[in-house]
Amino acid sequence: MGVHSKASIAKNWPERGTPLSTALAQFDEAADYRAERLRREQREWGMMLIAYGDDSYDKKEARVFAAAAVVARQGDWDAFLPKWKTRNPIPFHATDCDSDQGDYQGRDHWENKTLYASNVRQFVDSPLIGAGVAISIPDYWEVFPFAPPDKWWPYYLCFAGVLSSICSIARLSIPPETIKVTFDNDPRKEFNSGQIFDFIGNQPGSLAPCLEDGIEFRNHRTTPALQVADLLARETMKDLDNRIGQNVRWPRQSLIELLRSKRFATVLYDRPKLEEHRAIADSLHADPEKGRAFTKWLASNGIKDSIHTRFRFIAEG
Repeated sequence: MGVHSKASIAKNWPERGTPLSTALAQFDEAADYRAERLRREQREWGMMLIAYGDDSYDKKEARVFAAAAVVARQGDWDAFLPKWKTRNPIPFHATDCDSDQGDYQGRDHWENKTLYASNVRQFVDSPLIGAGVAISIPDYWEVFPFAPPDKWWPYYLCFAGVLSSICSIARLSIPPETIKVTFDNDPRKEFNSGQIFDFIGNQPGSLAPCLEDGIEFRNHRTTPALQVADLLARETMKDLDNRIGQNVRWPRQSLIELLRSKRFATVLYDRPKLEEHRAIADSLHADPEKGRAFTKWLASNGIKDSIHTRFRFIAEG
């Protein structure tokens, strides 16, 4: 069932002679009603997309932050997860499995590598779709020196980028679908992540139409779908780390397999990409119309001007 176009709704407009303002108002009301009805139908038919997200970072949390989310309809998750849980009686954690740590310490190295590769193959052979965003931490602080002095702000940029990426996936559906988002819980950044999600969801336009109200936070050990997202977050983090590290390395075979499937993508905020965004943010003051809109946006949200808020303004609208 498709969405009614303006032309089809216009056929039901009032009789000739109705003031244009009244007709337009009635059209807007009809369009809003139809959009809400479509959202209800999607929920009732199980058409809503379900996204699970997790993050990853280097051991010292000093070089790279990454976040990723994996998206599918509930039926696809229901078909995917039983096999995943059978193969992973120990709750899967990508970093530990990949480096023989945590629950995987003491096991044979090749047994861990085989498990990791098997999980990647199931991932590639599934209908799941995903995206990861990674950022160079040192370059972020050099390019955005006026960002709030919170070590997690680079991560929040990744988090917002993941929301944008999965909303792009939702818009590819016909009709466009909405997404229910669940992320791995982490008390260090859960509050601000929730605030960012709510802020985006309350803005007109932007990403809001794609996002179901409210984000959930769950424990990855008891939510296997978060373990799937953790694998993609790990691959995204390693992708950027291998490019900008002291010893540049070839892409990992696991990442190559994921990207070759054409259903997974990574966005990497290295220095050139961050400088590109800094230039865009700085351009606000060169455009009077954008500058006025930015000033109004600052006032309406009760926040102060900074390089970071300029970038946030552009990213959201």
